[in-house]
Amino acid sequence: MANEFLREVDEYMHEQRLKDFWQKNRLWLIVAVLVLFAAVAAVNIYKNTKQASAAAASQGYTAIMNAQTLDLESLKSYASTTEGGYQIIANLYAGSLALKDKKYDEAMALYKEVESSSAPQAFKDIAAFMQTIALMETNAKLAEEKLTKITASKSAFKASAHQMLVTLALNNNETEKAKAELMKLIALENAPVALKQQAEAQLNSLK
Repeated sequence: MANEFLREVDEYMHEQRLKDFWQKNRLWLIVAVLVLFAAVAAVNIYKNTKQASAAAASQGYTAIMNAQTLDLESLKSYASTTEGGYQIIANLYAGSLALKDKKYDEAMALYKEVESSSAPQAFKDIAAFMQTIALMETNAKLAEEKLTKITASKSAFKASAHQMLVTLALNNNETEKAKAELMKLIALENAPVALKQQAEAQLNSLK
């Protein structure tokens, strides 16, 4: 499931006007999502799904994911009839399908549902970051506000959020703002070394 979700996100990124940015940085997004799924999914699917209905939820999830045609409406319908970890992952995956189909409002609603739920913080972080991808296509100002909040949080997507803010600034010809975000990224303690090096190179090119 995680691999399918990551594949859909990656395909969507390739299709958008920020293609160059994602080609350079999607590895870090994919690695972050993969780590979060691997570390959290197995434990939280069990914890967040009531034990009495765990078997039925598991069977329903297996059936929907093994369907010959997996579509947005099927996932949304399944998510509305289950709860806990399976519902969380179904909504996240449905959001990725909505993004692929350029149904940005639908994607936003699905991700907001995860973010406002009782989901573990790791899943909320994924949902919050994915919302910014939809907002980059529909409302750059709101995208900037949400990205700024992510950079001030403990989200695993802080470095990617800084890089997206750089892209927004450069799109608006705000070079100084872009440079400030690059410096914040370089100073970020847990940012990948390669990403920091890339930010340093980009910063030097703007001087």
